[in-house]
Amino acid sequence: MEFIDNKIKEIDASKIESLNSNDYLKLKCNRSYYGGFIKIDDKIYKVKYGNITFLREFIGEAISKYFNLQTVDNFLVRCGGITLLLNELFTNAKDDYGSIDRFPLVKKDVFLGLDNLNNLTEYSSRKVFDIIKISKDSHKKLLEDIKKMVVCDFVTGQVDRCKSNFMFRFDGDNVVLMPLYDHEMSFYKNIEACKYNGYFNMNFQNQRVIEYINNDEYLKMLLNKVLEMDMKEILKSLEEKGIGISNEEMEYYIDSVEERKRKIMNSKILI
Repeated sequence: MEFIDNKIKEIDASKIESLNSNDYLKLKCNRSYYGGFIKIDDKIYKVKYGNITFLREFIGEAISKYFNLQTVDNFLVRCGGITLLLNELFTNAKDDYGSIDRFPLVKKDVFLGLDNLNNLTEYSSRKVFDIIKISKDSHKKLLEDIKKMVVCDFVTGQVDRCKSNFMFRFDGDNVVLMPLYDHEMSFYKNIEACKYNGYFNMNFQNQRVIEYINNDEYLKMLLNKVLEMDMKEILKSLEEKGIGISNEEMEYYIDSVEERKRKIMNSKILI
């Protein structure tokens, strides 16, 4: 990965401040979950350092957008020779954020490759949402977005979609999936390692998963969209964010997604 200098904004180091305790109170989020924040000209941003994962963040974001799923819209700035990844996640003090802990019947984190299909079926249940009074329209849109997230995570080989890495915004009887974030633990060289997902493992060798997808037209539509993806064009679009990708990197990420497409085709779900 290379940076495209003329597409990255330079920030004066003297304008960057650390947050104080009152700033963290305004964020309405658990700082142990979400890591670092900084202030620039009195505006708060979530920040990530260490550019080794920046490319994966941008790729995950671009693939999410391909499925019309909201993302955090990361951007790069440079300060004193260091490149920072910024977004405005959790910075609106008026918003009510929450995790799956707000849904009493939905399971918590499940690791080590368990399919955890119950999570998706419980999100589909009106019983879950009647408990916390979510409207039918909100439930329908939320369920569609969760399925988009599941498919995006399958495509990218996300291994860290634990309960702190996808959140919801609550507003009366309207509940929405927050913009998707934290794509850094994805696209591992061992493609089999990518089947271990804390939220949902789309394991096409599991008959329960196959049966579930066969009975869900929306999920099948999303898997067809995976087959239609032009990964080369998606990667090229990252230049506008200030990210340059070498031919070797381009080939690696294209091959990774092609392997995912083959898994879909070999499953014969869409035939």
